[in-house]
Amino acid sequence: KAKADVKQAQLNLGYARITAPFDGWIEKTEVHKGAVVTAQATELATLIALNPIYVDFSISRNDAYIIQQLSAKGLGPKQRTDISGTVTLSDGTMYSEKGHIDYISSTFNANTDTMAARVIFPNDLPEHSDNSQMMLALIPGQYVPLSLTVGHRPDALLIPQSALQETQLGSFVYVVDKDNTVKQQLVEKSVAYEQYWVIEKGLKKGDIVVSQGLQKIRKAGMQVQPVKAGDNNAPKKADS
Repeated sequence: KAKADVKQAQLNLGYARITAPFDGWIEKTEVHKGAVVTAQATELATLIALNPIYVDFSISRNDAYIIQQLSAKGLGPKQRTDISGTVTLSDGTMYSEKGHIDYISSTFNANTDTMAARVIFPNDLPEHSDNSQMMLALIPGQYVPLSLTVGHRPDALLIPQSALQETQLGSFVYVVDKDNTVKQQLVEKSVAYEQYWVIEKGLKKGDIVVSQGLQKIRKAGMQVQPVKAGDNNAPKKADS
């Protein structure tokens, strides 16, 4: 009986040891030594996972359709982990680590018409840090701008976003012909790439597009004196 009592006491003592289910930081301790606690009722502490860290976001119906179309053409991701993500830090620099999508909801939210998704990022403490949570580049609860790479189109035509105009009839740009005459040209845009729009229809390589001084154009057909602003006035090929 004495051996059985010892074994039972060891078992009970084992129940008194609480092991965290994952690595992280204790956010707040709710109880202290000597306090009375109740199993399944008393919250002891909040454990925050820091590495890896998740960035939650939503995918609109239009963006989901674009991803589907890119995949159908062999230009998009074959699986969700092929979609990589980058975040911009508060000082405007890019976070050094890239992430990838590890979750996409299988349904749309009926209220927002979006799909929930998240990107997972490594979030190591920098070398020679004081092991403080504040030394992390990404801290739980903060807002970060997120950019996703969903495909590669090396032959895509790009125009500056400032060149695109929207009307009830659709999207259009002002194109300058060989006689320096401005005309409206309807275009079909798809996705954004940095500060550019990808154009599916309506333009060809070499077309001169007005991207600045649009307020000076009073009507189509007027004569202008185009000034080249780097490579921003004409559609160009995307690097990736």
